[in-house]
Amino acid sequence: MTIKGHVENGVVVLDEPIQLENGTPVTVEVRGRKELLFPLHPSIIALTGILPLDATLDEAKELRRFDSGV
Repeated sequence: MTIKGHVENGVVVLDEPIQLENGTPVTVEVRGRKELLFPLHPSIIALTGILPLDATLDEAKELRRFDSGV
């Protein structure tokens, strides 16, 4: 069964009401996002020249050091 919804204030809200028993397992699949949903290995980041949005300054410096071979 597929039920569409959206995120509102950080919570998944279903577009159509449905009754599910407590404890019913569900899976949420994020659609329409262009960002990566998984981390990349630092060597891949260095080779592509991208930097994660949540990278700290120290992480950026380390990636730059790795990239330059120092």
